[in-house]
Amino acid sequence: MQSNHFIDLSRQQSINTANLAQYVYQLVCRCDFIQPGFALVRLPKEMTSLHQRRLMVDLKEQLSLLYQSDRGTALDWFNMTRFDQKNTTKPHRDGAPNDSLLLLGYEPTTVQSKLSMADYSKCAQTLGITPAAFLEDCNPMYEKGLELLAPYTIQVSEFDITRYQLLIINNSCN
Repeated sequence: MQSNHFIDLSRQQSINTANLAQYVYQLVCRCDFIQPGFALVRLPKEMTSLHQRRLMVDLKEQLSLLYQSDRGTALDWFNMTRFDQKNTTKPHRDGAPNDSLLLLGYEPTTVQSKLSMADYSKCAQTLGITPAAFLEDCNPMYEKGLELLAPYTIQVSEFDITRYQLLIINNSCN
């Protein structure tokens, strides 16, 4: 049902956002490399776009409470927008503040898609540099960075284009 990054709620009649936030927080807001730093949540079949957005807002608020309790500061909204991704992107860090989480909502689509996650923080630690230095010196948008990240990249096989899903990523650069 759940792997170290996958939370399958597809058979749930309702979602307890506080419980979901607790589990997501453990996977995403890591202090070591035991946890993956991201979580993919498959949502119930009855989900709608409106329900998904409401869940994302509620989840952000619950994650902010946990973050505040754990780290002494709340998570603020940086950007909330909708877009239609039609092109492949190379690995990159979203341009949010250094301490941030990225919440992405995926809706069912017919566009064939794959999802891969690269752990640049773990790669940086192996290289003996900070994550910020890795992104500066070995930007994964270029070949050198891609090559260095290859051993730290996984394809997320649970990603399903036919389902509503949430992807929560530790977007921090510290």
